[in-house]
Amino acid sequence: MLPEIHALWIGPHLPARAAGCLRSFARLGHKVVLHTYAELAGVPAGVETADANLVLTADKIFRHTGNGQVAIFADWFRYKLLSRHRCLWVDCDVYAVRPIDFDSDTIFGREDDEVINIAVLMLPSESPVLAGLLALFEGKPRRPGSLNAGAWLRTRIKAMLYGVPWVATAPWGITGPYELARLLKVHGLAAQAQPPEVFYPVPWSCLDLLEKAQVNIAAHVGPETRAIHLWNEMTRGRGNPEPGSLLARVDAEGLGGPPALLV
Repeated sequence: MLPEIHALWIGPHLPARAAGCLRSFARLGHKVVLHTYAELAGVPAGVETADANLVLTADKIFRHTGNGQVAIFADWFRYKLLSRHRCLWVDCDVYAVRPIDFDSDTIFGREDDEVINIAVLMLPSESPVLAGLLALFEGKPRRPGSLNAGAWLRTRIKAMLYGVPWVATAPWGITGPYELARLLKVHGLAAQAQPPEVFYPVPWSCLDLLEKAQVNIAAHVGPETRAIHLWNEMTRGRGNPEPGSLLARVDAEGLGGPPALLV
């Protein structure tokens, strides 16, 4: 049986691109559940919604003091969800090209030789890795092993000045890929990471492959590829993708159009 796909969206309207990504999983046979804190417009057919308050209540939402984004809160949300429910977490900028049909309750993938990304993540509820990730957000603040002492001190001072939890001032990746990679290594699980071509076949440094119409994106998708991370954080502010590009086709799929990519 395919794992349930779970995701989170904070805001009143689901963008077309996120809708296209979620729809791609539903079209391939996954049950898809989108957690939300409010009534949400733009949810595509085949995607269920759930009350995000049942995982973490809305009063716990925080934004990063540097960029105003909720990405680090979303890290906490996914870890809390995985600790309570057997499912596969995906970010709303992950587009499925094949079912994720691994016979495992531990699923994650490398972005490159150094980084294990958390955009696609499944860990069993009893995982010590998951416990370590949750400890970043819950209980007495402790320095993550992936953050050096000087950076930890600066982060804590900034948090005190702003009157926010330390995670709201954390450097990028400390509550996500960097600490995940460290904990996986500590517990001897890093070798289980899927290679980049499975979930991250298009590197963030090659956004033109996603944005340009003349690119044959299928040529960059191998038989082992299950999904393509679309790097929303990197493409934000770059203008509209060219008509016919993968991103434009995913947007159209989110509005009810045909599948953006069939392999």
